[in-house]
Amino acid sequence: MWIDSLCIIQDDVADVQNELSRMADIYEHAYFTIAATASPDSEGGCFQTVPLESQDLEFQYTPRARAPFAIRFREAIDHLNNDDPEATKTDWPPIQRAWVFQERALSSRVIHFCKREILIECRKEFKCQCGAESIMDMKKRIWEAFNGRKVGWMSTYPWGDFIREASILNLTYQADKLPAISALERRMPREDGDEYLGGLWKKELPLTLGWFAYPGYDKPSRPPAPRPPSWSWAATESPVSM
Repeated sequence: MWIDSLCIIQDDVADVQNELSRMADIYEHAYFTIAATASPDSEGGCFQTVPLESQDLEFQYTPRARAPFAIRFREAIDHLNNDDPEATKTDWPPIQRAWVFQERALSSRVIHFCKREILIECRKEFKCQCGAESIMDMKKRIWEAFNGRKVGWMSTYPWGDFIREASILNLTYQADKLPAISALERRMPREDGDEYLGGLWKKELPLTLGWFAYPGYDKPSRPPAPRPPSWSWAATESPVSM
Protein backbone atom coordinates (compact mmCIF):
# COMPACT_ATOMS: atom_id res chain seq x y z
CA MET A 1 0.00 0.00 0.00
CA TRP A 2 1.29 3.47 -0.95
CA ILE A 3 -0.29 6.67 0.43
CA ASP A 4 1.22 9.89 -0.84
CA SER A 5 0.63 11.93 2.33
CA LEU A 6 2.40 9.26 4.39
CA CYS A 7 5.02 7.98 1.94
CA ILE A 8 6.31 11.44 1.01
CA ILE A 9 8.11 13.46 3.69
CA GLN A 10 6.02 16.59 3.30
CA ASP A 11 8.52 19.16 4.60
CA ASP A 12 11.56 17.66 2.86
CA VAL A 13 12.05 19.31 -0.55
CA ALA A 14 14.48 16.68 -1.80
CA ASP A 15 12.18 13.81 -0.83
CA VAL A 16 9.15 15.54 -2.37
CA GLN A 17 10.98 16.02 -5.68
CA ASN A 18 12.23 12.43 -5.67
CA GLU A 19 8.81 10.94 -4.94
CA LEU A 20 6.96 13.21 -7.40
CA SER A 21 9.19 11.88 -10.16
CA ARG A 22 7.99 8.34 -9.33
CA MET A 23 4.30 8.98 -8.68
CA ALA A 24 3.11 8.40 -12.24
CA ASP A 25 4.71 4.95 -12.29
CA ILE A 26 3.29 4.13 -8.85
CA TYR A 27 -0.29 4.93 -9.90
CA GLU A 28 0.02 3.30 -13.31
CA HIS A 29 1.30 -0.01 -11.91
CA ALA A 30 -0.92 -0.22 -8.83
CA TYR A 31 -3.56 -2.96 -8.94
CA PHE A 32 -6.19 -0.39 -7.94
CA THR A 33 -6.44 3.10 -6.44
CA ILE A 34 -8.78 3.93 -3.57
CA ALA A 35 -10.11 7.49 -3.81
CA ALA A 36 -11.88 9.33 -0.98
CA THR A 37 -13.71 11.28 -3.67
CA ALA A 38 -16.31 12.87 -1.35
CA SER A 39 -13.75 14.10 1.15
CA PRO A 40 -12.87 17.83 1.14
CA ASP A 41 -9.50 17.18 2.81
CA SER A 42 -7.24 14.50 4.25
CA GLU A 43 -9.41 14.18 7.37
CA GLY A 44 -12.65 13.20 5.62
CA GLY A 45 -12.04 9.51 4.98
CA CYS A 46 -13.83 7.22 2.56
CA PHE A 47 -17.08 6.45 4.33
CA GLN A 48 -20.10 8.74 4.17
CA THR A 49 -23.63 8.58 5.59
CA VAL A 50 -25.91 8.39 2.57
CA PRO A 51 -28.63 11.10 2.76
CA LEU A 52 -32.12 9.74 3.38
CA GLU A 53 -33.44 10.93 0.02
CA SER A 54 -30.71 8.94 -1.75
CA GLN A 55 -31.39 5.70 0.14
CA ASP A 56 -33.59 3.01 -1.35
CA LEU A 57 -37.16 3.25 -0.05
CA GLU A 58 -39.65 0.42 -0.42
CA PHE A 59 -43.40 -0.07 -0.13
CA GLN A 60 -45.71 -2.99 -0.85
CA TYR A 61 -48.32 -2.65 -3.56
CA THR A 62 -51.20 -5.05 -4.00
CA PRO A 63 -53.05 -4.72 -7.29
CA ARG A 64 -56.62 -5.98 -7.45
CA ALA A 65 -56.82 -9.78 -7.59
CA ARG A 66 -53.06 -10.14 -7.89
CA ALA A 67 -50.21 -10.98 -5.54
CA PRO A 68 -48.52 -8.07 -3.74
CA PHE A 69 -45.07 -6.93 -4.86
CA ALA A 70 -42.48 -4.46 -3.70
CA ILE A 71 -41.77 -1.10 -5.33
CA ARG A 72 -38.43 0.53 -4.59
CA PHE A 73 -37.43 4.09 -5.39
CA ARG A 74 -35.03 6.86 -4.46
CA GLU A 75 -33.88 10.26 -5.65
CA ALA A 76 -31.85 10.19 -8.88
CA ILE A 77 -28.12 10.50 -8.20
CA ASP A 78 -25.99 13.11 -9.94
CA HIS A 79 -22.88 11.61 -11.45
CA LEU A 80 -19.32 12.77 -11.74
CA ASN A 81 -19.18 15.49 -14.41
CA ASN A 82 -16.13 17.63 -15.07
CA ASP A 83 -18.30 20.03 -17.11
CA ASP A 84 -20.05 21.24 -13.93
CA PRO A 85 -17.34 22.82 -11.72
CA GLU A 86 -19.80 23.88 -9.00
CA ALA A 87 -21.20 20.37 -8.55
CA THR A 88 -17.69 18.96 -8.59
CA LYS A 89 -16.63 21.42 -5.89
CA THR A 90 -19.52 20.33 -3.65
CA ASP A 91 -19.67 16.57 -4.13
CA TRP A 92 -16.24 15.50 -5.46
CA PRO A 93 -13.63 17.98 -4.13
CA PRO A 94 -10.47 15.94 -4.97
CA ILE A 95 -11.52 15.71 -8.63
CA GLN A 96 -10.87 19.46 -8.88
CA ARG A 97 -7.13 18.98 -8.31
CA ALA A 98 -4.83 18.87 -11.34
CA TRP A 99 -2.46 16.28 -9.85
CA VAL A 100 -5.45 14.01 -9.14
CA PHE A 101 -6.49 14.19 -12.81
CA GLN A 102 -3.19 12.60 -13.83
CA GLU A 103 -3.30 10.01 -11.02
CA ARG A 104 -6.86 9.08 -11.94
CA ALA A 105 -6.04 8.82 -15.66
CA LEU A 106 -2.99 6.61 -15.11
CA SER A 107 -4.51 4.23 -12.54
CA SER A 108 -5.68 0.96 -14.05
CA ARG A 109 -8.70 0.97 -11.72
CA VAL A 110 -10.08 3.64 -9.37
CA ILE A 111 -12.65 2.93 -6.67
CA HIS A 112 -14.41 6.23 -5.85
CA PHE A 113 -16.06 6.51 -2.44
CA CYS A 114 -18.67 9.23 -3.07
CA LYS A 115 -21.40 10.79 -0.94
CA ARG A 116 -24.22 8.64 -2.26
CA GLU A 117 -22.62 5.57 -3.82
CA ILE A 118 -19.41 3.81 -4.79
CA LEU A 119 -18.13 4.09 -8.37
CA ILE A 120 -15.47 2.10 -10.17
CA GLU A 121 -13.58 3.47 -13.14
CA CYS A 122 -11.23 1.38 -15.26
CA ARG A 123 -9.58 1.62 -18.67
CA LYS A 124 -12.66 0.25 -20.43
CA GLU A 125 -15.69 1.57 -18.58
CA PHE A 126 -17.20 3.50 -15.68
CA LYS A 127 -19.74 1.76 -13.41
CA CYS A 128 -21.77 3.01 -10.46
CA GLN A 129 -23.88 1.31 -7.80
CA CYS A 130 -27.15 2.75 -9.09
CA GLY A 131 -26.57 1.21 -12.51
CA ALA A 132 -27.17 4.39 -14.51
CA GLU A 133 -25.48 4.92 -17.85
CA SER A 134 -22.43 7.15 -17.59
CA ILE A 135 -20.73 9.42 -20.11
CA MET A 136 -17.52 9.52 -18.07
CA ASP A 137 -15.04 8.00 -20.50
CA MET A 138 -11.99 10.19 -19.84
CA LYS A 139 -9.81 7.27 -18.75
CA LYS A 140 -10.93 5.07 -21.67
CA ARG A 141 -10.15 7.77 -24.25
CA ILE A 142 -6.72 8.48 -22.79
CA TRP A 143 -5.73 4.79 -22.77
CA GLU A 144 -6.93 4.39 -26.33
CA ALA A 145 -4.61 7.26 -27.22
CA PHE A 146 -1.72 5.66 -25.30
CA ASN A 147 -2.21 2.55 -27.41
CA GLY A 148 -2.00 4.52 -30.64
CA ARG A 149 -5.68 4.52 -31.57
CA LYS A 150 -6.85 7.69 -33.30
CA VAL A 151 -9.53 9.32 -31.18
CA GLY A 152 -11.74 12.31 -31.94
CA TRP A 153 -10.86 15.10 -34.34
CA MET A 154 -7.08 15.05 -33.79
CA SER A 155 -4.37 12.54 -34.50
CA THR A 156 -4.04 11.22 -30.92
CA TYR A 157 -6.18 12.06 -27.90
CA PRO A 158 -8.47 15.02 -28.72
CA TRP A 159 -5.98 17.45 -27.23
CA GLY A 160 -8.45 20.34 -27.26
CA ASP A 161 -10.76 18.38 -24.94
CA PHE A 162 -7.81 17.48 -22.76
CA ILE A 163 -6.74 21.13 -22.47
CA ARG A 164 -10.26 22.17 -21.49
CA GLU A 165 -10.54 19.48 -18.80
CA ALA A 166 -7.07 20.13 -17.36
CA SER A 167 -7.35 23.93 -17.32
CA ILE A 168 -10.33 24.07 -14.96
CA LEU A 169 -8.50 22.15 -12.23
CA ASN A 170 -6.91 23.62 -9.11
CA LEU A 171 -3.23 23.91 -8.31
CA THR A 172 -1.53 25.13 -5.18
CA TYR A 173 1.36 26.32 -7.35
CA GLN A 174 0.55 27.57 -10.87
CA ALA A 175 4.07 26.61 -11.96
CA ASP A 176 2.88 22.98 -11.68
CA LYS A 177 0.32 23.36 -14.50
CA LEU A 178 2.42 21.56 -17.12
CA PRO A 179 4.33 19.25 -14.71
CA ALA A 180 0.97 18.00 -13.39
CA ILE A 181 0.15 16.51 -16.82
CA SER A 182 3.69 15.70 -17.95
CA ALA A 183 3.33 11.94 -17.34
CA LEU A 184 0.35 11.82 -19.69
CA GLU A 185 2.22 13.74 -22.37
CA ARG A 186 5.20 11.36 -22.14
CA ARG A 187 2.94 8.34 -22.72
CA MET A 188 1.24 9.73 -25.83
CA PRO A 189 2.45 8.13 -29.08
CA ARG A 190 4.03 10.71 -31.39
CA GLU A 191 3.98 10.97 -35.14
CA ASP A 192 7.32 11.30 -36.91
CA GLY A 193 8.63 14.83 -36.55
CA ASP A 194 6.04 15.87 -33.97
CA GLU A 195 7.12 17.76 -30.87
CA TYR A 196 5.51 18.77 -27.58
CA LEU A 197 5.67 22.56 -27.14
CA GLY A 198 4.36 24.26 -24.01
CA GLY A 199 1.32 22.05 -23.59
CA LEU A 200 0.56 21.76 -27.33
CA TRP A 201 1.65 19.51 -30.21
CA LYS A 202 3.66 21.07 -33.03
CA LYS A 203 1.72 19.40 -35.86
CA GLU A 204 -1.58 20.50 -34.36
CA LEU A 205 -0.68 24.11 -33.61
CA PRO A 206 -2.99 25.52 -36.33
CA LEU A 207 -5.90 23.98 -34.39
CA THR A 208 -4.78 24.18 -30.77
CA LEU A 209 -3.57 27.79 -30.90
CA GLY A 210 -7.26 28.64 -31.09
CA TRP A 211 -7.72 28.36 -27.32
CA PHE A 212 -9.52 31.14 -25.44
CA ALA A 213 -10.41 31.94 -21.83
CA TYR A 214 -13.83 30.77 -20.67
CA PRO A 215 -16.60 33.39 -20.96
CA GLY A 216 -16.70 35.42 -17.76
CA TYR A 217 -12.91 35.63 -17.50
CA ASP A 218 -12.48 38.98 -19.22
CA LYS A 219 -9.12 39.67 -17.62
CA PRO A 220 -7.22 36.40 -17.60
CA SER A 221 -4.64 36.36 -14.83
CA ARG A 222 -1.06 35.27 -15.49
CA PRO A 223 0.88 32.89 -13.26
CA PRO A 224 4.06 34.29 -11.69
CA ALA A 225 7.27 34.04 -13.67
CA PRO A 226 8.79 31.83 -14.92
CA ARG A 227 5.76 30.92 -17.01
CA PRO A 228 5.09 29.15 -20.33
CA PRO A 229 5.18 31.29 -23.50
CA SER A 230 2.20 33.59 -24.01
CA TRP A 231 0.78 31.48 -26.88
CA SER A 232 0.40 28.47 -24.56
CA TRP A 233 -2.87 27.83 -22.73
CA ALA A 234 -0.76 27.18 -19.61
CA ALA A 235 0.32 30.86 -19.61
CA THR A 236 -3.02 31.89 -18.07
CA GLU A 237 -4.60 30.88 -14.77
CA SER A 238 -8.07 30.98 -16.36
CA PRO A 239 -9.96 27.91 -17.57
CA VAL A 240 -9.73 27.69 -21.35
CA SER A 241 -11.58 26.09 -24.24
CA MET A 242 -10.92 25.62 -27.94
